[in-house]
Amino acid sequence: MASKTLKIYATSSLQPELYPEQDYFKLGYSYPDVNIVFDIPSNISKYTLKKLGYRCNDGANNYPITIYGDGTTWFGPLYCQHDTAYELNLKNEYTLRSLTYAFYGYTNTDFARFYGARHPTETYRPYITIEYNEVDISNLVLSSTNLDDDITVSWQGTCDSWTLQAILNGNVVKNWTGTTETSVTIPKGTLTTNGGWTFKLIGVSGDSKEITTTATLTRVEPSIISLEPDNVNQNADNNITVSWVTTNQQSYSLSLDNLSYSGTTADSLVIPAKTLKSGTKSMTLTITYTSSWGEVRTATKTVTFLAYATPNTPQLEDISIYNSATPTFNWTCSDAYTSYHFKISNSAGTEVLNTNEVVSSATSYTSTYALTNNGTYTIAVRVKNQFGLWSAWDSKTITTAFVVPNKPIVNIYATNKNSIVINFNIAYSDEFEKAEIWRKSPRSEWIRIAYNLDNNFTYEDEFLGSGTHYYKVRAIGTTGGIIESDVVNASISISNFNFANCDDLTQSIEFVGDPSVRVQEIRQIVTTIYAGCTAPKPEIGEVKYRIVTCSFTVEANEYDAFMDIFDSSEVILYRDCRGEKIYGKVTSNVTKTPITNSLYSIGFTFTEVSFIEKDMYKGDGNTAVVFFDGAYRFDGTLTFNGEGE
Repeated sequence: MASKTLKIYATSSLQPELYPEQDYFKLGYSYPDVNIVFDIPSNISKYTLKKLGYRCNDGANNYPITIYGDGTTWFGPLYCQHDTAYELNLKNEYTLRSLTYAFYGYTNTDFARFYGARHPTETYRPYITIEYNEVDISNLVLSSTNLDDDITVSWQGTCDSWTLQAILNGNVVKNWTGTTETSVTIPKGTLTTNGGWTFKLIGVSGDSKEITTTATLTRVEPSIISLEPDNVNQNADNNITVSWVTTNQQSYSLSLDNLSYSGTTADSLVIPAKTLKSGTKSMTLTITYTSSWGEVRTATKTVTFLAYATPNTPQLEDISIYNSATPTFNWTCSDAYTSYHFKISNSAGTEVLNTNEVVSSATSYTSTYALTNNGTYTIAVRVKNQFGLWSAWDSKTITTAFVVPNKPIVNIYATNKNSIVINFNIAYSDEFEKAEIWRKSPRSEWIRIAYNLDNNFTYEDEFLGSGTHYYKVRAIGTTGGIIESDVVNASISISNFNFANCDDLTQSIEFVGDPSVRVQEIRQIVTTIYAGCTAPKPEIGEVKYRIVTCSFTVEANEYDAFMDIFDSSEVILYRDCRGEKIYGKVTSNVTKTPITNSLYSIGFTFTEVSFIEKDMYKGDGNTAVVFFDGAYRFDGTLTFNGEGE
C-alpha cells in the first residue's frame, strides 16, 4: 500500500450565492451561514482530512468568522483579509462520503466577501486536502482450470481487506473474504458447473480497487455420443448387436424390455437370437464416472427400434373328436399376426383343404370341406405377422363322429330356355336340417348356388353358358354331418349372341347373322430386362378380365330392345354360341350407323366386371344383383337385397 494525497474542490454551495455574477457570499451577523459541500470520490472509503482552504475578497480587515464542521465549532475566530487565501491544517480521519462546512460571520459591524463553489477560477473555490492509503493489487491468476482439482486463486499486492467473487453467467456463485492474504484455495467440488467463469478481487484500504480474470473451467463429465440400433429395424430371429460410443465411461448399465445388462468399459454387447419379441423397443443406456473425490456422475441416452421376429407357433385347441362334418377349429397365439394359413389332410396324407394365406387375425376357421363320418384327419395352422414372417405349423390328428342324414337323390334336365332344372329328394329323418346345391361349370370350380333348402326341392339354374355343367346336392344334418349325392350333369347350347338383364333374364336380346364379337383378355403383365439376361422377363400380376368389342347389324326394333337392356341393367349377362359367358357393362358410346331405312350397324365395347356367382338363392329368398365389398354378386337373402353402390 502507498500513501496518496488528493486535493478536492467544493462541488456545491448549499446557500444561494448573493452575487452569482461575481460568485461570492456576504458573511456577517445579518447574513445566513454558507454551507460548502465536498464530495469524496467513491473509490475512497477511509482517509485523513489534512487541509481546508478558502479565499476572501475585499471586506473588513481582520473580519472574524467561524467555520463549523458536522455541528462542531472547529475553527475561529478566523479573519478574512482582502483577496487572501487561507489554508488550515487538520488531522481528522473520516469515512464520510461527503463533508459539509458552514462559514459564519458573527459581527454586525461589517461583512466579508467569501468565494463559493461556482467561482469560474478553480483555485478561488474552497478545497480540502485528504490523505489515504491507495490499494495496489494485480496479476490475478488461477492454478488450474480443472474443477476436479483444488484451485488456488492468487494475486500480488496488499490491502486492508479483500473480497474474492466467483461469477458464472453474471451471478455471484461464491464469496471469499480476507485481510492480508494474497491467495485463496478453492477445494475441489466447490464449483461444479462447466463454463466460462469470472473471478473478481475487490481490495479495500483507503480506497478500493477491482481486478478480474476469466477462465473456462471444466470437470470430467461422462457423455454418450451414440447408441445403436437407433430407429433401425432388427430381425430378432438373429443375434442383435448393441453398440455405443461414449467418453469418460467407467461403468455402464443397459435396459431393454425386461432385460438388463451391466459392465465396466465395454462398448457393445450381443442380444441372443429369439430373445426379443416383435414390437417397438425402448433401450436405455446409462454410464457413470466417479471423480477423484467420490462424486458419481452419470449420462443417459434412450433410443427406440423395431424388432421383428417369427411369431410364436399358434396352439390348436385341445379337442380331438369333432361332431360335425364342417367343424370350427380354434387356436390361440401369444403374438399378433395379420394372416393365417389352415390345412386339412386325410388319413392317407392327401390334402383335402388348403386355405392358402387368409388376410385376417381371426382365431378360428370353419371347414368348407365336408369331412367324412368316423374319419381321421390331420389339421394344421400357422400365422404370419406384419413383417411377412410365418410361424411354424401347429398340427394335430382329429377324428369325426356325427350322425348324417339320408343321401340325396338328384335328377336334372336342360330346358329350351338355356337353363337346367335340378330336382332332388332326401328321405326325411330327424337328423336332416337343410340342403344345398353345388355346381361346377367349364373353367370354374365347385360353387354353392343355392342353400337353406328343404329335403324335397326343385331349382332352375338360369345363369349358364354353353357347355356341360355338373351338379351335386349336399344334405346337412342337425349335428353338422354332411352327405353328398352322386354328381350329375347336363348340357346346354346357346344359340347366336345373347345379352340379358341379370335382374330379369326375360329382358334379353339375341343377335343373329354374322356379327363381329372380338374378346380380348386383359392381364397385368410387366416385362423387365435384368442385368445378365438376354431377353426380358415377364411378370404377370393378379389382374385378369375381358373386354369385348362388338359390332352387329340390327333392325330398328332390335336396336331399341338392346338400348332398353343397356339403360335398365345394373349388370348385363353376355352368352354366345362359342361358349363365352361374361358379366359386364357397356363401357363405351353405342354407335348407330344407318344401312337402310330399317337396318343399322351398331358398335360398342363391353367390359367384364368383378362378379361373384355363388349363393344365388336362399331357400325362400329372391335373386337380385347387388354391389358389395367391391364386387357385384347375386343376393338371395330376405334381409339384404336391392342394389346400389
